[in-house]
Amino acid sequence: MSDALKYDFYKLHETDIIWKVRTIPDTKGGSLLFSFDKERVLSFWRDYPHELSKEQLILFEKEFPYWAKHYRGED
Repeated sequence: MSDALKYDFYKLHETDIIWKVRTIPDTKGGSLLFSFDKERVLSFWRDYPHELSKEQLILFEKEFPYWAKHYRGED
């Protein structure tokens, strides 16, 4: 039996570009995982904003304005 996490990729809206990610089993509650390509899974708390390209930052701020503002302390 493998202890490796598996991922469930989903979108809140059909027009979304960024995939939200759940772990299976869900052991990472509150981790805010996301992916642009279903290959590389990023964590808001660990990777935002320094692991995102300029284009990815723009997309993230468009699709998740609350979290972008939260990071900047604007909430």
